[in-house]
Amino acid sequence: MASQVDEPTTWIVLTRDLSDVVEVEDSPGVIVSVVLDLATGLVRGTSMGPTASQARVPAMVGALTRPVEPFASTPAPVAVLCPTGERDSVSVDLAAAFAQAGVGKPDLPSVTEADFPPEVTGVLDELVDMLQRGMGPLESPEPEDWRLLVQRTWAFAEAEPWLTWPDELQLRLDLTIDGVQESFVAAVIGREGMQAGLVLYPGEDHSAVLIPDDDWQPDDPLPFEPGSLLLHLNPPDDTVEEMSVTAVAHGWPADAPVMPVWLSASPEGFAELERAQALLLSLALAGVMARDHRPLDTRSAPITGTLALPGGEQGRYAVTDLE
Repeated sequence: MASQVDEPTTWIVLTRDLSDVVEVEDSPGVIVSVVLDLATGLVRGTSMGPTASQARVPAMVGALTRPVEPFASTPAPVAVLCPTGERDSVSVDLAAAFAQAGVGKPDLPSVTEADFPPEVTGVLDELVDMLQRGMGPLESPEPEDWRLLVQRTWAFAEAEPWLTWPDELQLRLDLTIDGVQESFVAAVIGREGMQAGLVLYPGEDHSAVLIPDDDWQPDDPLPFEPGSLLLHLNPPDDTVEEMSVTAVAHGWPADAPVMPVWLSASPEGFAELERAQALLLSLALAGVMARDHRPLDTRSAPITGTLALPGGEQGRYAVTDLE
């Protein structure tokens, strides 16, 4: 049976003019185009060019020829959606993309104009925001990074440390990757029916921990400092579908009783993990599980250990109980 990410797909094709954000010498403009998969909301192709067509066609060719994780194949779309007013130009570019990709399909898929909700256009909004802040696109986790994170998260989920973890026990984690050390305060959550998971607060002591007010609402500013990392284990019917697809594609059991949600906190809200953050979270989970293997009702001596990271590198963790 084909997986959800490899079944026949409908594309959403979006373009955005970034000429007022990015300047390229001798170029009349800078346009970005993104091809999204309607069923999953995941990116299938992206490209930039001086005109809409010169951005859109390579993005479509990429979606037809180069699978992007978690997709394992590049099925031709059965239909294409685009913003109002772009049907004709998208149809022309679609024909060019099919020709360049050598797709042997007798009829091109239909192109339909549509209005899209903010969560769809937000993909381009996020890119524009990053460029305006001078960040550029962030490095996403590689497949081997996801596999490691899934392995460490599954070990945490199977052990269920929150069932016996004392409420007052918080840890200082000193995590070192490629010679760079970052410190976090780790809190295991999930007692008394709360959502199970792990929160990493950037810092070295209890002052780094922020407790949400009782009347905090999702529309309020995040009760986390930028750089905080979060793992939540949600019921399969109440989770983030895109992350479930990614998790299952990299080894998470499809019939598991919980599904992982990995997030980072940024000034603009919750965001997906960058590659460096995924590695830090994997290393932190290894450190937390090392502490869980010792008695939790007494103060532990500091714990140190290593974790093999993708590419042959060794990450190091040091775990200290906070008083």
